[in-house]
Amino acid sequence: MHRALCVLLAVFQLGACANPRAENRPAPDPDPKEPRPRPAALSARLAPRHAVGQRYDTERLLKVREQTAGDIVVLEGIETTRSEVISADEQGQALIVRRHYEQSLTRLGSEGGRLDETRNPLHGCTLELRRDAQGTAGATLVEGKADVGRQRFLIDGFDAALLPAGEVHEGDRWTVPAEELARPGGLNSLISAQGFKIEKNELEVRVSELTERRATLDVDWRITGSFGQAPAVMTFKGSLDFDREAHLVSRFVLRGGRQAEGGHVQQITITVTRTRP
Repeated sequence: MHRALCVLLAVFQLGACANPRAENRPAPDPDPKEPRPRPAALSARLAPRHAVGQRYDTERLLKVREQTAGDIVVLEGIETTRSEVISADEQGQALIVRRHYEQSLTRLGSEGGRLDETRNPLHGCTLELRRDAQGTAGATLVEGKADVGRQRFLIDGFDAALLPAGEVHEGDRWTVPAEELARPGGLNSLISAQGFKIEKNELEVRVSELTERRATLDVDWRITGSFGQAPAVMTFKGSLDFDREAHLVSRFVLRGGRQAEGGHVQQITITVTRTRP
């Protein structure tokens, strides 16, 4: 944590002798200066902010590594998109976004061997996303052949749910509401897709560093639930970098998985990077 160091300087003034033959006079008492006031603690509101015509590129990577009875299976999901803001409100919240899916791929196979690659339905497609009152977005297909149907999307990404609602200082902590994690397309959906039934969420975020240019948040997530009929616990550690100049989450990393006596039998890594071209 940044702390201002107040240093007290004692200044001694030597008095001139009126009579050079007079005995040395004692030096006057020091005249200490007033201590410098501590600067106000830096605070910030961390929220994505966009303007009409702005573009941003997003890369999302998901890697799942699972130890089975006779093999180690690897699943990789890769998604790269370019988004353009079509409409935004006065607070900079994007209301309408056109998003092109440059890549949307799944790779599956044994660790160390060949991974079979499949193109997902959104690969090469362009969608127009419109934010609704619940904070999710409906989609209209602009280019491609995907059936988006009633799918719901998150314009700002699932990582935006971890950001605080108001201003924060370095060292502040908060717990993310369960309903934010449970939004369609949110973090819960990535865990549920692994066959895990979520019963309880405990996700805490802490501001570990705050500067004029960026904020770094530490993430600690514990989920209790079950795989099939077997009770299980999943734990994750991660970090999030918020670019205060670009007003977006520039990087988010989450690592962890299902706990077992010998460590994680299922290891999950989620990485999101976001830049303005």
